[in-house]
Amino acid sequence: LCKPGMRGDIHVIPTNGGTGRQVTYHPGDDTLLNWTADGRLLFASDRESYRNRFHQLYLVGPKGGLPTKLPLNYAETADLAAAGHTLYFTIKPDFQEEAWKRYDGGRTPNIWRMDLRTLKASRMAPAAWSQSDPMLDGDTVYFLSEAGTKHRDNIFAWKPGSTPRQVTHFTNLDIRFPSMSIGAGAISFNVGGRLEILDLKSGEVHPVKLDIRGENSRSASKSE
Repeated sequence: LCKPGMRGDIHVIPTNGGTGRQVTYHPGDDTLLNWTADGRLLFASDRESYRNRFHQLYLVGPKGGLPTKLPLNYAETADLAAAGHTLYFTIKPDFQEEAWKRYDGGRTPNIWRMDLRTLKASRMAPAAWSQSDPMLDGDTVYFLSEAGTKHRDNIFAWKPGSTPRQVTHFTNLDIRFPSMSIGAGAISFNVGGRLEILDLKSGEVHPVKLDIRGENSRSASKSE
């Protein structure tokens, strides 16, 4: 997939390894946001934006084809509920690629929810601090926010009719690039250059041990 802030197309690859396949073909900036419950890819793109500083939302199948544009003029991060009718999204860019910290002014992103049948939208849970990267697990919305006491980006959870609760508690580092694993009850994320996984049932965070091996391993002697 294309990393946020970089221009490129979306690719998919089998989870057990294999050859990747290109899904989108466009000179614009396509960024994968989430997989939907019915197996489509929800992505943000500036392909039809009049300026590349903002994006719009699209859906496409994993085999490619012509993407379907969702009815929003602006959107940056998003997820679609399993029934396919309720969209959770942010209008303003988050701060993951920037050096903004503990900012609560007019540029702060908040999460909105829209009924795609009526096109009515409202704020999910109004807050002074940033909210971004909504990820749905059933009727629970997980998201990234600086609302904690130390105002570091952590993962929060919210259900309709409730107030957000903090799930992770990093105090000296910010979580970056959270990603929901559909059906596995887990969220992976980057923190301090490490890959970690949040178990949604227990609330525990576990580090991921990576063992990356090249296909053509070679040894070389060290010159003194």
